Amino acid sequence: MRIRKDVVVSKNKSSKTKPWIVRWWGKYDVNKEKQPRLSKSFKTKKEAERFAQSLKNDIQDGISIEPKKITLQQLCDKYLKAYKPTLRYSSYRAYISTTDRLKEYFSPYCRINSIRKEDAIIFINSLMNQITDEEASDSTRSRHLRQCKRIFNIAQEWGYTRKNPFKGIKLGKLKKKDWHSITTEEFANILNAVENHAESLKINIDVDKIRLLRLKVFYSVMYYCGLRFGEAANLLWDNGDIDFENNQINIANRFPQKDIPIFNVKDYETRSIPVPRKVMKLLRELKQKSRQDSPFVFHSADGYERLLKRWHTYCQNKGEDWNSKNVITNARRNFKQFCKKAGIKTNKVLTLQSLRKGYGTNMARLGVPANTLKDLMGHSSITTTMEFYIKTLDENKISAAEKLNDLAVM
Repeated sequence: MRIRKDVVVSKNKSSKTKPWIVRWWGKYDVNKEKQPRLSKSFKTKKEAERFAQSLKNDIQDGISIEPKKITLQQLCDKYLKAYKPTLRYSSYRAYISTTDRLKEYFSPYCRINSIRKEDAIIFINSLMNQITDEEASDSTRSRHLRQCKRIFNIAQEWGYTRKNPFKGIKLGKLKKKDWHSITTEEFANILNAVENHAESLKINIDVDKIRLLRLKVFYSVMYYCGLRFGEAANLLWDNGDIDFENNQINIANRFPQKDIPIFNVKDYETRSIPVPRKVMKLLRELKQKSRQDSPFVFHSADGYERLLKRWHTYCQNKGEDWNSKNVITNARRNFKQFCKKAGIKTNKVLTLQSLRKGYGTNMARLGVPANTLKDLMGHSSITTTMEFYIKTLDENKISAAEKLNDLAVM
């Protein structure tokens, strides 16, 4: 019996992504009376040669070069530990959710090499919504599948497994949530609902008047500037966020300060957005009437104190990363209430995000170029921006059909 120890680097012309292959012989199997042939692919020749040399060194030192056998729990822990510093807070939490789902379905102690492709397909297709106990949405399945592929790709790179059971799994065309875009008429009704709410409370205290003015301005900034909730809620008076001289709002990353938490723009898309004169007038009014006892545009003194307490609780006591969505305002909580009073009825998704959707739809209707709108909204991909133009085209088709009906003679 001859134990083979040669390590070979060769090129696979049929592969465009990873054409360089390292092949070597594993540990002799006494029961099968044979020595398994192992391989690993690389993008570049240099990577392949470096890996081959490390294998030769291991063989020379008498170290086993069989793929390392680890459990799913071990893989998940290693992945999260290794990549936490490179992930945004929301992405890190999403990976925790995915690893928890994996361990719940397959068991934390199962060997990752025992997971077959058919098992992976069943796992993805059997995902449930953890809140409603219904089938998970297409977007949820897509996210978990994408992250499972990533985790097992890294397991391959680390030499823990030779195959990725999630590779090649496709979900088909995804069904996206249909959002309700607030129209200008609906937005006017929402602002009227805020005013009527103030009158129904018979407000006479200046503090409450400022609170409702702050809410009104917050909705206006989201609707007429297309800001995300976290972007609007994190605006500061004296940080260059609001440029009164040039009538624009600047969205940029912010490092944490002594009394102000960190803020990161989604997809790192910093940008400047022109502000309509009427909205800028409201911002000036809010700045003049507020007591300036909070550095945040849309937080009162009490709200600012609660924010600081929550920030220190997350970062110091719990040791968790801060997320801009942890900045809570009454605007989010009360929005649906004001929509109901404004008479808005829809089966589509209706949240504060509908204000931003309304901005995108309005700009598309006005004929703003797609690339310009992409920059204004801070999208990382033009594909996301084009959805507003597609929706506008669909509305035009319906309008054209209605006009054709008027021409029909029956």
